[in-house]
Amino acid sequence: MDVADGDLIRELLGVLMVFALLGAAVWKLRSGGVTPPWKSAQAARLETVGRVALTAQHAVHLVRIDGRELVVATHPQGCSLLATTGEGQS
Repeated sequence: MDVADGDLIRELLGVLMVFALLGAAVWKLRSGGVTPPWKSAQAARLETVGRVALTAQHAVHLVRIDGRELVVATHPQGCSLLATTGEGQS
């Protein structure tokens, strides 16, 4: 190889530095320290609180939307609203 030992070491350190910066950026995004631009405040209005699988095709979900909690059952034919709690309860 025509590359001198000093040049090879410098190139390897550069590649390692790029991977270290990439790893730090991914870690920071996953830890919640920075809000990624693709996550909007609109998405925070809808949150899945919990899910219980009853069978392979049936489940009960607890979903929070703008302070209201909805209990929803999912099944092969679709879904059904079982109960609501929180603001604007009817």
